[in-house]
Amino acid sequence: MELTTENIIKIALGVFVIVMLILGIYLAMRSYIIPYFSGIGFEEPKVDINSQFGKELVQEKNLVGTVDEKGYFVYKGVKTEIYFQKDKIYVKEYGVFNWDWTNPDEEIGKLDSEGKITIKINSQYSDNLKEAYKVGKEIYKIK
Repeated sequence: MELTTENIIKIALGVFVIVMLILGIYLAMRSYIIPYFSGIGFEEPKVDINSQFGKELVQEKNLVGTVDEKGYFVYKGVKTEIYFQKDKIYVKEYGVFNWDWTNPDEEIGKLDSEGKITIKINSQYSDNLKEAYKVGKEIYKIK
């Protein structure tokens, strides 16, 4: 196959059609499909620390606790049974003979896209998390 002007035009038209098809699919899915999957991944919820609310929130006096590398809530240096997994908050439940697989962990709350913590079920230390915000690995609450 020789690279003639006619073949170059066919290739250019083919590439143009494929690019336009991909662009059309993206534009069609942009407002309905893509936002549906926006919470998936390793994205941390964000509190804008440049806003007035963020500046008031992120202060040493408002620090409630931290989250360790495994996602567990650490309150005053004590690792609790509450842990964060994506946008959900669980409390560790131990089953028969302390086997984890015999008793699933209980979901006690959720984390919204702005980092606000909502607790649905009370458990130990959950009062410290009510209406608090997770900013990176730290948890703040305006008292």
